[in-house]
Amino acid sequence: QFWGVGTMPRLAYELIQYTGARVSDAFRLGKKNEKNGKLKWHTFKSAKTKDGVDAERDEKAVEVAIPIHPKLRKAIDAAPSGNLVYVATSNNRPFKSEKGFSNWLKARILEAGLPDHCVPHGLRKVAATNLAELGASEFQLMAVMGWTNPAQARKYTEKAKRETMGSAAIVKLN
Repeated sequence: QFWGVGTMPRLAYELIQYTGARVSDAFRLGKKNEKNGKLKWHTFKSAKTKDGVDAERDEKAVEVAIPIHPKLRKAIDAAPSGNLVYVATSNNRPFKSEKGFSNWLKARILEAGLPDHCVPHGLRKVAATNLAELGASEFQLMAVMGWTNPAQARKYTEKAKRETMGSAAIVKLN
């Protein structure tokens, strides 16, 4: 609510919230990733080479292809972003690194008055939780979140199913 539609912080929030993208992917996303109403990208998991430099791309990169949520579409269309990336610096340039983007977003989160524990990665966890609670299967979660291990998705679906199944079981007592 603090950052209105049309601002970069709001776009960053909507981008992670409605794609479930890792910070390492979100700051790279732009119009180049749009195709037929979908966002498509290969996951970029941070990896360091022996000398501490960011590796180019994880060799196990997974393709994610998801429809652009209407709220995200509205945020993209309202923000003053360019063609290269959606979320840019105050100089309208792409962020140089995942860490730079994450630190910028964390500062915007604090400006909005949210607690210190609210971090950009938390938006990704909220997206996974919301999808699981809405009934997404493990494999649907894997497709959206770019996971290759069903165990990661299972953590979210089991928790969501416990609540749903618990409620359904208690109703049987009636």
